[in-house]
Amino acid sequence: MGARPRNRQLVSRLLLVASTALILAGCGEEEPLKPDEGVSPFYTKKAGEADGAHEVRPVTKVAGAESTPEKPATPAPSSGPENLKSNSKRPEIPPEQFSFEDLDKLNKAGGTLAEKGAFLEAAKAFDQVLGAEPQNRQALSGRASVGTQLLAGLSEQDRIAEIGRNADLVRTLKKTYKPLQPRESKIYGITLFNEAVILGDAGEVDKSLEVLKEAVAEGFNDWGLMEGPPGLKKVRSDPRYQKLLKEIQAEFLKNARVNAKNRLDRYVDFPFEFRLKDPDGKEYSSAELKGKIVLVDFWGTWCGPCRGAIPGLIDLHRKYADKGLAIVGIAYEQVPQDEAKPLVKRFVADFHIPYLCVMGNDETQARVPNFSGYPTTLLLDGTGKVRFMSVGAQEGEAEAIEEAVVVLLDDLKSKPAADAAKKP
Repeated sequence: MGARPRNRQLVSRLLLVASTALILAGCGEEEPLKPDEGVSPFYTKKAGEADGAHEVRPVTKVAGAESTPEKPATPAPSSGPENLKSNSKRPEIPPEQFSFEDLDKLNKAGGTLAEKGAFLEAAKAFDQVLGAEPQNRQALSGRASVGTQLLAGLSEQDRIAEIGRNADLVRTLKKTYKPLQPRESKIYGITLFNEAVILGDAGEVDKSLEVLKEAVAEGFNDWGLMEGPPGLKKVRSDPRYQKLLKEIQAEFLKNARVNAKNRLDRYVDFPFEFRLKDPDGKEYSSAELKGKIVLVDFWGTWCGPCRGAIPGLIDLHRKYADKGLAIVGIAYEQVPQDEAKPLVKRFVADFHIPYLCVMGNDETQARVPNFSGYPTTLLLDGTGKVRFMSVGAQEGEAEAIEEAVVVLLDDLKSKPAADAAKKP
């Protein structure tokens, strides 16, 4: 890929995301308030096995929008880019020098290193595998994923080369292995998204659109992410982009209605309302949010799975706040209120949480029958009725919550039109 972006600040404009598959459990015991260990697609520990189940990272600005929080890639040493450059050509290792067991060990080592945030060393391990077996499935996806994490530590020239190489890897993966596994599809989508941003920034609108279509064809549907980077500004002004965006949104809504039907149709038989104060003492009530779809998150700074859910909540805010979604985090701490307020206030500021956070009390929690753990998530429709409830942070639950949000927002948008049609 020969295109070069014209803006040398591109590193601050790319969203460097690695697809993460985590199984998170509910929270019951206190955990220290500190950043958790680095998380990657290879992070397989459940909540409670390490310091935390998922890391909440300071948010990265993307085109003025709040993007998914990320941990910056481990800075490469001064020779890092050179090491990567020399490594970008796969080492010529005769395949007969490695047994199947050797390759398996190298893949596992790459995964372990990536889990620890040692992305450069992980890349080298996967490169060794690919040098011996260029179509090794685990190494193709693993190398592309850690390559995405490496981008922040590279020079502009090396970054462009790395994005191009990552795109080649995932295309080889898709060509060789059909269908892709869900985690592989996520890596494929975000890798090609990064390539589309590079192309768009270089003014290659046609190529950028083609790459976006490739990503969408494999299931990439984060239109909120597509609306962010300045590198796609020219692309977004193209009518073909607008058509693609509408197709993505329509397909997502169609699938969401099917997937969310059972959860939304399940009768949740309890009323819920709150009147609570934020850490500064300003009072808010659920009555003020009537007419919006309201997501209520019962959480605590001490709870690993709660912290792990926050990036997804920030993403929901980024994508849907201007479409009628309000998110309210109700914080419950394991210290007295006079200590809890500054604790929550500092946490919200440090991790750039953009939605409302208030201090919980026993009365509000008691309104949720048989409350059993953190995080607990409620979704209220425009009338204030609880339509959806989730306890813990199990695998796939974040997707289920977003699907329910999309369906309820579409129903909210359709209701005024339906009411108007009934009037004589």
